[in-house]
Amino acid sequence: MTVADGLSVEPEEAAVQVLLSMSDILAATRQQRYHALWMFADKLLPTITRGRAKQTGSSGSDMIFQNELPLPLFAVACLMLALQSDLDEKASKDSKQVLKTVYATACSALGASFGTSHSSTRLLEAAAIVRCEVKTARQKMTSDYLLEMHRKIQEAGLASFQDVALDTCFSILELLYASADYRRSHPLECGGKLLAAAIIASTFALRVQPAQVSSLPFLSWLSDLSKHPKDVIKAQTEQVVACLLQ
Repeated sequence: MTVADGLSVEPEEAAVQVLLSMSDILAATRQQRYHALWMFADKLLPTITRGRAKQTGSSGSDMIFQNELPLPLFAVACLMLALQSDLDEKASKDSKQVLKTVYATACSALGASFGTSHSSTRLLEAAAIVRCEVKTARQKMTSDYLLEMHRKIQEAGLASFQDVALDTCFSILELLYASADYRRSHPLECGGKLLAAAIIASTFALRVQPAQVSSLPFLSWLSDLSKHPKDVIKAQTEQVVACLLQ
């Protein structure tokens, strides 16, 4: 399936898929990829979907609804901002090159209609709205905690943990980002350490026999690292697994 084909599904899910697919095409780093997802799915989408824009004349929310820019354009803008965030503030020439590269990639990946409907100026406009609406400076996110917890448990050399692949953990995180139902009921912004622990536990649960799930041999490690009780982690894990099996 191409990026453009993905636009036939639910708008929010399609926009997340656009962001993920373009991250692959542009060879974004893991940090850039999840920084973009954090800006778009954790911060911007709730504002757009709630539809609670106040008519202040200058707020970012007001700008979103006045301009009626499509979600894929905002997704592309968030990715562009994430790619630019690693540049030196004075590297304006590099920043402009990122704009050109991202816009050209979007036109190629999303089909001719994207370039026809949206100029690079519109992409800059969307980026300006994102900057106004959310604090684009990168903060510690669920993906960071996930990487950190996985590394620490792996370094302990637990035999039961050997089959918990980090790539699978990140794939689960992306599936949750793409699930509008999960994001609405369990904001990923609030996930942090708890969600990271639940994703690691879910990765284990999906790979073993049902009888082994209840024991979850490294649950104590997850509890210590996340600072959450075992029963809370188990409950969150059940919610994640239920979402994945839908």
